[in-house]
Amino acid sequence: PGSYECVPCLPGYEAHAGTCYDINECLKPNICPNGRCENLAGTYRCLCNEGFLHSADSKRCSDIDECADVRLCANGRCVNTEGSFKCHCYSGYQRTQEGSHCEDINECERPSSCVRGRCINSMGSYHCECQKGYTLVGGR
Repeated sequence: PGSYECVPCLPGYEAHAGTCYDINECLKPNICPNGRCENLAGTYRCLCNEGFLHSADSKRCSDIDECADVRLCANGRCVNTEGSFKCHCYSGYQRTQEGSHCEDINECERPSSCVRGRCINSMGSYHCECQKGYTLVGGR
């Protein structure tokens, strides 16, 4: 009749009772930090969370340095965080609603900015022009 030869299972498989079965690598704890594991025949891949990028072999997720994009955090300082970033705005600026930029604070919208004077807003600051008969106090 014939001859038989025992060979090892391919990588990503293990033998049980003479048959090779796929190893579910996703059952290993912390196999895909910052992502979700997807089991594939003989292997697996990591589906990365937002703010993370998969490696060339799709086995790891690394933090994206969003601050490398110089367009982020204009009028502020970009600070990379795990999976995201934060804008620390310069004086006279505040974070926008979505948090990716810093916009000018219009100090003239505050009623107390220029008492008995006219408020003139500028980028990151403001100054006052006093009514006739009044003098500027505080240098603005």
